[in-house]
Amino acid sequence: MESKPAAAAVEAIRRGSIEPVYLLHGGETYWHDTIVKAVRDALLPPDDLLNFVQVDGRTVGVEEAVEQARTVPLLAERRLVVVRDAAWLAPRAPGAERGTFHRAEGRGAPRQPATADRRSPASAASASGTAEGADRSVTSTASGTADAGRRRATGGDGRGAADPEEAALIAYLEDPAATTVLVICHPGDVDGRRAAVRLLRQRGWAVACEPLRDEALASWLAEQAAAWGKELEPEAVAWLLESGEPDLQRLAREIAKVATYVGERRRITAADLRAVGVAVATAGVFELIDAILAGRRRQAMELLGRLLDADEPPLRLLGLIARQYRILAYACGLRAEGGDVHRLQQALRLHPFVARKAWRQAQAVSPEWALAALEAVLETDVGIKQGRWPARIGLERLVWRLSGAGSTHGVAMPRS
Repeated sequence: MESKPAAAAVEAIRRGSIEPVYLLHGGETYWHDTIVKAVRDALLPPDDLLNFVQVDGRTVGVEEAVEQARTVPLLAERRLVVVRDAAWLAPRAPGAERGTFHRAEGRGAPRQPATADRRSPASAASASGTAEGADRSVTSTASGTADAGRRRATGGDGRGAADPEEAALIAYLEDPAATTVLVICHPGDVDGRRAAVRLLRQRGWAVACEPLRDEALASWLAEQAAAWGKELEPEAVAWLLESGEPDLQRLAREIAKVATYVGERRRITAADLRAVGVAVATAGVFELIDAILAGRRRQAMELLGRLLDADEPPLRLLGLIARQYRILAYACGLRAEGGDVHRLQQALRLHPFVARKAWRQAQAVSPEWALAALEAVLETDVGIKQGRWPARIGLERLVWRLSGAGSTHGVAMPRS
């Protein structure tokens, strides 16, 4: 069984379906923050700091986190405990014993206090009388499930030398506190062989926080714009899709920036994105490829210089250029086979604007030229990484060669 997608978890939380435990794993931290915020908004009023606790999983162990989760809420019905950067369930290091929990650097350091506000001695004393009986009940229940957790962690027969911390976590998962939501955040992969991970997945409490791509990313962009009362034009969506790695935190900030820029106007255009400095590299690369294919060498070199002078990382630009030429080469091959733009869009899962643009560009070149151009791009990438030339010179050399080859020749360019 796999972890559920982050988008599905967010939707369920907003519908009011909240799990007692969440394991958030994966590198897209936007989902970590979004899920924590959604749970907090559902459980606690904005000014409740006493029942919202965050701890650092690099210095806090499982037993301490469970202790926080077992604590009775103060003057409220629910409590939220978030463990950040918890590498407890990460894949084991080579040579590690079976069952050994991953221990992040810094474990063994002094305990870090939770980030919730500390109670004054007076309020703590007044709360202790009402919470004492509940605490005894919680402690008794936790003790009664610890043996079951240890049995599950060791395979049921006491063998396997499971780490005591994993046993403690499994014991909590078997009987989580009814008044607490425990969120464990790990911005990396988890070890699916661990008993705790298997149990979390079986119960639907594990959430994969992975980047969105293609159609899923386009839908998410439309939703983000709609949250601002805006609508993205197709070309604007394409620019954002092609603007580099799909970092949702970055894309959310860029949509907020351009939504503020357009003011009362509802539609956001590609020109708006460019005006506020969003997806400038993507737009420049689109124009650069057009200039290269038309054989406009001077314009192509000026466009490249403008991008580099704007502090765009050369290797990022090269990656964007490589992607466009891979699409172009595939489009040329598809045209030669009698295909159409819809097949191109489906095969490469492209946004319609990107597919149509590549299809038009493929009309101007032969498949042989497109493949030779892609080979030149790859050769430049290897040359830069091997130190044959600096990144900027390598890019300038590439654009000079491609734009001078002449797309109307219909033949492969000469190698230098």
